[in-house]
Amino acid sequence: MTAKLDTPLTPEEAASLAEEKPPLRIGRYAEATDVLRMRGLAVGMHLGIPNEAFTHGSIQRLDGEAHHERRRLLAPLFSVEARRAYETEILPPALRASTRRHATGGLPAEVDLVPLLRDAVIQISGAMIGLDGMDGPATVERLLELAELVVPPVSARWTTNGAELIAKGLAARDAYIRELVAPARDRRRELLARGDRPSRPDLLTLHLEAGSSDEAWQSEAIVFLAASLGTTLMTTLHALLHLDGWVAADPARAAQLEELAFLRRAAAETVRLHPAIPEIVRFSVAEETVPASGRVIPAATKIEVDPFAADRDPDMYAPDPEVFDPERAVPERARDFGLGFGGGAHMCTGQRMAIESAQATASEDAPVGVVPRLLWALYRAGVELDPGRPPAFVPGNRQGKIASFPARLLRLP
Repeated sequence: MTAKLDTPLTPEEAASLAEEKPPLRIGRYAEATDVLRMRGLAVGMHLGIPNEAFTHGSIQRLDGEAHHERRRLLAPLFSVEARRAYETEILPPALRASTRRHATGGLPAEVDLVPLLRDAVIQISGAMIGLDGMDGPATVERLLELAELVVPPVSARWTTNGAELIAKGLAARDAYIRELVAPARDRRRELLARGDRPSRPDLLTLHLEAGSSDEAWQSEAIVFLAASLGTTLMTTLHALLHLDGWVAADPARAAQLEELAFLRRAAAETVRLHPAIPEIVRFSVAEETVPASGRVIPAATKIEVDPFAADRDPDMYAPDPEVFDPERAVPERARDFGLGFGGGAHMCTGQRMAIESAQATASEDAPVGVVPRLLWALYRAGVELDPGRPPAFVPGNRQGKIASFPARLLRLP
């Protein structure tokens, strides 16, 4: 029996003391959402993973008021106007240009959707971060080259070779900051000094105006790059796989593949089944009680929320919660994408950029999310999966990342 503490522990004290006892595993949706809303818990995703050079100072490592202030700082990046620009102004020409590069023999063409979509989505990354020269092939090629090494350490916890990924990425991290991020920041400092603010909000400008530390803007230039090339890209590919099987079971369903509202639901159902984070870690700095169950969580407890289990909870996602069903009816107390973007105050800041809320108006110019927008463009381009060459997955990766995805495009998206 753990004695109740009169004063809360620090996150570091809680984490240290928690190592002396087994973690508490939470796999039911109602309990999990309650736990993620608790203010007496400290984030712990980074503890035990030496990737500080990539994420220290970023929003995903902050707690309390510091975390709240950072979310407020970054909010302009996810405004309705910003999300509309990502989806309808930046993405369509980027996707067409990437298709032309990868369909070298003209259309129809056999392509690998991983590099094709990556080369398009990275244009949104560049716009959000505020990188210069994204209209030039040399800059984009260098960014893609560096991203191959800089992005994997951010999610090193979910791999079997995390230490190796971190070691390989350190030099690329320094090159990314030195060659691309710092020069763009310097130019924005000069623009602001002249009273010339960029027309669209970007990460570097927001941090300059706030007087943020170097580690804040540097780490978030990495984390934002990782989010777009990770969650957004992988969700799109998993959705294509699921929808291929769903339509094969009833070919009449194919008519829905060009409806944005339907594709938003399909994207949400994909996130539910393939959460970006396989495990959400918290540490209790004081005793807490879970409202949904009455369970008492002693101070200095490591809590492991299991999104895979919670998002298959039959109390929320019946019938057949393990089955992909984009027409699933979800109760009001649950999100249709489950805990795929986390929950509580620490829910992913980019959730609405990836997939809009269920109440979004699905019109051609309203933001619905980059994932449904990519799916919509691909289906309009007549995308077909290659039955003889299934996708290849990244070995040793618990997030289900896809390394290659052979497909056929009939026309330009």
